[in-house]
Amino acid sequence: MKEPALYRGKGLVYKTADNFGYGERISLPISNDGHTPDGIFGATEYRNIAEWDASSPAGRTESEHWFSLD
Repeated sequence: MKEPALYRGKGLVYKTADNFGYGERISLPISNDGHTPDGIFGATEYRNIAEWDASSPAGRTESEHWFSLD
């Protein structure tokens, strides 16, 4: 598999014309043989904008981090 493989992001995870959602998201490849990626596993924690503002005094920042699985 190519590196980096594990992603963790924080910030905007949902957007429509009238709505925004903020939260955290992870994704990583899955593989039956440990070498060839067969799919992707991902999970998202979502908060509406009011909850995000209350829990994040620094404001609505976005960040992403990439990690190696080696």
